[in-house]
Amino acid sequence: MVDIASSHSIFSFMDGSSDYNQIKMDPKDERFTAFRTPIGFFCYKVTPFSLKNAGATYQSAMTVIFDEMIHEQVECYVDDLVVKSKICGDHLRDLRIIFKRLRKFDLKMNPLKCAFGVSAGKFLGFIVRYRGIEIDPSMIKAIVDLKPLKSLTQLRSFQGKLTFLRRFISNLFGKCHPFSSLVKKDARFHWDESCQEAFESIKRYLMNPPVLSAHIPGRPLILYTTALNESLGALLAQENEEGKENALYYLNQSDLSSQPIVVLDDPSDPFRLSSTMRAVKGQALADFLADHTIPADSLLNDDPPDELILSVDEQESPTWEFYFDGASSVKTLSPNETPTVRVGLGQIFVSLEGHALRYSYSLSEPHTNNEAEYEALVLGLELAIQMSLTRVKIFVDSQLIINQVAGVYKVLKLELIPYYNKAMELLCLIPEVTLAKVPKFENGKAYVLAKLAKELADPAGNPMSIVSSGSVPHRLIFSQPNPYSVCC
Repeated sequence: MVDIASSHSIFSFMDGSSDYNQIKMDPKDERFTAFRTPIGFFCYKVTPFSLKNAGATYQSAMTVIFDEMIHEQVECYVDDLVVKSKICGDHLRDLRIIFKRLRKFDLKMNPLKCAFGVSAGKFLGFIVRYRGIEIDPSMIKAIVDLKPLKSLTQLRSFQGKLTFLRRFISNLFGKCHPFSSLVKKDARFHWDESCQEAFESIKRYLMNPPVLSAHIPGRPLILYTTALNESLGALLAQENEEGKENALYYLNQSDLSSQPIVVLDDPSDPFRLSSTMRAVKGQALADFLADHTIPADSLLNDDPPDELILSVDEQESPTWEFYFDGASSVKTLSPNETPTVRVGLGQIFVSLEGHALRYSYSLSEPHTNNEAEYEALVLGLELAIQMSLTRVKIFVDSQLIINQVAGVYKVLKLELIPYYNKAMELLCLIPEVTLAKVPKFENGKAYVLAKLAKELADPAGNPMSIVSSGSVPHRLIFSQPNPYSVCC
């Protein structure tokens, strides 16, 4: 928001009057704000400051009021408004539009806190102007006037101020490294000479702080990176109209021991980000290099330590979820006709990202419900093999099938033995399969597909055959209700 507000020629800064009290309470909710006094009971008719969602409600109201104007003519954060114009001649027109919108929604501004037609002003703790963003001088004065710290509480407060200004400070974590021993658990607070020197160096840096330029849309960004023993630093820069590089943002990171370096080995990757140190060009880069000086006794090593490398290898194959069901019914069209058995199969494959592949089939030959369930399982396994899936988790709502496949039940019915043998043969062609028992209602989508296929069967009864081939090592895991391991 601060970045968007900068790079404009003229500004008008306004502050809302009475803040949250300008938002009226819903009459039916007024009783929830009731409070008691010696002279009676009262309630609020406007939003009180004590409500937890008062700030969010006010911000939502401002977003609704200004709507399409936000990021174009105005920036608003709760009750702080900035009307901005790139051309000075357009500012009166922009102000007129904003005031009409304020008048329409009966919002009032505090005239004592407003400044109109200025080239710079304070917004959200920073100074915004045409040439960029600066640190508020009052905040710099508050840090420079600090005396040597005497407690951990004071150090925490000091670090909080620096964190707010971190985008302006090059190598912030390197400058604050002497303080790291003071904030460790159970460490005694001892302010030594190294801490005092770091304290004074930060003060000297803030006496002449950098001005961060505003981003120019459409121009390429330049990223400079550097790594020291205790910190990582980066400078985001951009060339202006004159061809000079201006700093946009300073980035810092500490504790490199817990931050792996990702090495991409494929130079042809179009998304690969590389940074090349060119000739020192511009004061911003010169200051950045000066703040990240490498000690003279440091050894030059082209290869990073092995423990800081995270090689990007081929990722493990994702696990697909497979739901299936079969439906069989006997239907008689008239008393004199022979009953017709209709069979439908439904399968659903769900990827790791949540994408679903749905299949529905109708069988031309009569089958029982158990046979239809096996048909759905066999057909689904053939589809999984054709899609080259290596990890599949199968969800079954049939207690009979899941226990027969896991070896808990024996296959006693002769008509089910061919289906069982075919299913076990196909399971051996998938490297890893997990079976899980689910309630009937959790498998409802597959059942609906099977029922639709059964009811909307093709009268011609055109068959479909799926052929699969190949063999790979197999591992089958049965997860519910008891785990078993079956190897083929």
